[in-house]
Amino acid sequence: MTTNMPARGHHTAPTFKPSKPRTLGRYFEDLEYLFGNLTNAPSEAEKKKHAIRYVPVDTADMWDQLPSYADAAITYADWRDEVKKMYPTEDKDRKFTMQDLDRLVGERSRLGISTAADVGEFYRELFKIIRFLISKKRMSESEASRMFLRPFTAQQRRDIEVTPTAA
Repeated sequence: MTTNMPARGHHTAPTFKPSKPRTLGRYFEDLEYLFGNLTNAPSEAEKKKHAIRYVPVDTADMWDQLPSYADAAITYADWRDEVKKMYPTEDKDRKFTMQDLDRLVGERSRLGISTAADVGEFYRELFKIIRFLISKKRMSESEASRMFLRPFTAQQRRDIEVTPTAA
C-alpha cells in the first residue's frame, strides 16, 4: 500500500497516447490498479482529477470539459465510460477492422519483404489482426492465408508454396 499517486511522468505513472486510442482501456486499468493500492481510497472527484493529470494537456482539456467531470453526482466510473465513448476503437468488438488489415498489408507491400526479420515483423502484426477478425467471424482462414501472401513477390510466393511443412 502507498499513500500517494506517482508524479506525472514517473516511470510508474499510467500513460495514454491519444495517437494510439486502443491504449485507453489499459490506461484506465493501470490507473484503477493504483487507486486500489492507496492507503486511503480516493473520492470520486479525486479519481477524475488523477485521470486527467496523467494525459497530455490537449486530452486533459477535452476530458475535463465533459459535464460529468464537474458534476459531483456522477461517479468516476460513469465519467470514465463517457470518456471511452469518445474513442470508438476502445470498443472490444472493434479492436481491429478490415481497414487495419488492408493498411498493414498495403504498407508491407510497398516496403517489400526481403529478410527473415521482415517476415517475422509482418507476421506478428498480421497475426493479432487476423486472429481477432476470424474470432469475430469477419474473415475466414483462407482469406487470412491470402492476406499473408499478398506482400510477397511472385517468386517468394512460389517458394513459400513449395516449402514442405513439418509433420
